[in-house]
Amino acid sequence: MSFSFSKGFESTIKEIRAQAEDLIEYSKYLKRLGIKKQNPEETLFCGAGDSYACALFVERFENFKPRAFDPAELFQYPQAAKDKNVYFISVSGRTKANIEAARRVRNLASRRVAITVNPESSLAKTCDDIIELKFTKSQGLTPGTNSFTACVLACSALFSDIPRLDVRGILRRAELWSQNLKLKGDYYHFVGSGPFYGLCVYGAAKIFEFIGFHSSYQLTEEFSHLDLFSLGGKRNGSKKKDLIFILRSEPKEERSRELHDLLSKEGVESFLVPSSGRGSTQSEILERSISYSIYLQYLGLSAALQTGLSKPSFLLEKSLLRISDRLIYEQS
Repeated sequence: MSFSFSKGFESTIKEIRAQAEDLIEYSKYLKRLGIKKQNPEETLFCGAGDSYACALFVERFENFKPRAFDPAELFQYPQAAKDKNVYFISVSGRTKANIEAARRVRNLASRRVAITVNPESSLAKTCDDIIELKFTKSQGLTPGTNSFTACVLACSALFSDIPRLDVRGILRRAELWSQNLKLKGDYYHFVGSGPFYGLCVYGAAKIFEFIGFHSSYQLTEEFSHLDLFSLGGKRNGSKKKDLIFILRSEPKEERSRELHDLLSKEGVESFLVPSSGRGSTQSEILERSISYSIYLQYLGLSAALQTGLSKPSFLLEKSLLRISDRLIYEQS
């Protein structure tokens, strides 16, 4: 299966592959900004969708010292932002809930910063400062790929230096891995813990966007208590087929390996998602987060092509897309 000639997905493929240059150049840009390292206990991250997945990642990246909030919840509990530096993650800068939350905490937060690609957006103008996102953007709507990894770098740079990344190598290995997958399932489960739990949220989001199938995300320990009992679908004659994708918190993590082995033994299709980098330093965790993100992007793309879609599923569901736009974005 070649991705190079997949009409309807050209823009998405271009953006995924652009990360080879985008992430290196953006790392240099962030370094030039000379961002002062933040006290994680004085920070809060707010975002929805992919941006919420990024917020969950950075919360765990810094040992739960920062807080991660959905913007509607921050609006409901504004005191959580008291005396905090609040970072609102929104690629477009047009998400109503983020704008409303930023206004709500104006007199509570020490500082409000928009992380966005659009410095002229309503969110950027509402906040006190911005960190501008930079990445290759094709015309038209696409699933969030290089925009997400740019957000991960921007948030991580507040606490840690960005390591040298072999993005070309990651892209090459991820594409090959995804091309060899046989994805015949009805329900996708993403399982992981620690800093990579947020990336399970991201993985589920890519399945929603690329193929519109049922998908879920769960902590490794909680999966064995809860989601495990939904597998198989043998009740009432159902033939539901589940696919499990496990993100290990460490390369040789025993809990994840045991879960994978036991599921496989019972005939459940389980995959240990590969990643680059080893160890548990911040640099190594950040490298693996970028690696996992790219593998999940290619997973979504491969699933869509194997399903026979002409373009990402969310673009085919025009009525649902209209509802989403109406609820999420400012109306011009």
